[in-house]
Amino acid sequence: MIDSTALDISALLERFSLYLKNKGRSKITVRFYLGDIKRTLREDNVNRPSSFNELFSSLEKGLQMAGKEKMHHNTFNRRIASLNNLNAFLREEFHIEDTPHYSNYFRKAAIRENLRVISEEEYSSLMNQIPREDLLCLRARALFSLVYGAGLTSGEIIRVNYYDFGREDMLIKSIRVKNRKGEERVLELDNSTKEELADYEKIALSEETDIKSHDHPYFKIRDGATLSLRRINSIFKRRQEIAGLDPTLNFTSLRFNYAKRLIEEGLHIKELACRLGVSYNHASSLKIFLPK
Repeated sequence: MIDSTALDISALLERFSLYLKNKGRSKITVRFYLGDIKRTLREDNVNRPSSFNELFSSLEKGLQMAGKEKMHHNTFNRRIASLNNLNAFLREEFHIEDTPHYSNYFRKAAIRENLRVISEEEYSSLMNQIPREDLLCLRARALFSLVYGAGLTSGEIIRVNYYDFGREDMLIKSIRVKNRKGEERVLELDNSTKEELADYEKIALSEETDIKSHDHPYFKIRDGATLSLRRINSIFKRRQEIAGLDPTLNFTSLRFNYAKRLIEEGLHIKELACRLGVSYNHASSLKIFLPK
């Protein structure tokens, strides 16, 4: 991050105003942008950040709070535009490269899914009520573990193939994942996920040998049908109810926990985007709107 530097926010916004005018922005646009920045800072109850670090932190918190309000999407988009213009100004005038980029992607997601993150305790409760008995139970454990431990999406789970796993001495070590754009990423798996996958494979290979085929998905159902998004969500909801978990949780909550852990590790936005298989803007928005 940027070193702490004495910052005069009034002087900074005055220079930002001149920057916008030199870029050909109209007087009303300049007024709106300055007002949006001041309002965003007030959302976090900070009017005088004393450093660039504090400025970015306050703007992110303010935008997160504004995203939860019932604000018209055009008004929210203009606020995003004002902050991105401010960051462009800081890059040009102060040569600050590590500035965030804001988008409304996760504001929409926050409204749709409330960005509910499953906690470690909730995940333990979810897994503890699934016995290691038959194929369906082992499949559910492997599904949940793979999303929680590697952050795969529902669509990526459906497309997983037996040969996507990297192996060493016949033991699973990693997974090669391809997103909707066809971009590949290789993810190392933790020991817990490896164990769940090994238990699933042991039964699946004895009952349904065609999971080793290039033409068949890794996660199958006994009748030979493949998993669908609806069935995956149904599996999660059923296990969620048995465990007595918060009904606002959903299958994506497992992936959000993985993303939150990466953010807490201090991963740069570019690395976060790479690990999740998403765009820079998507990852930046996720960093802002995930519950802290």
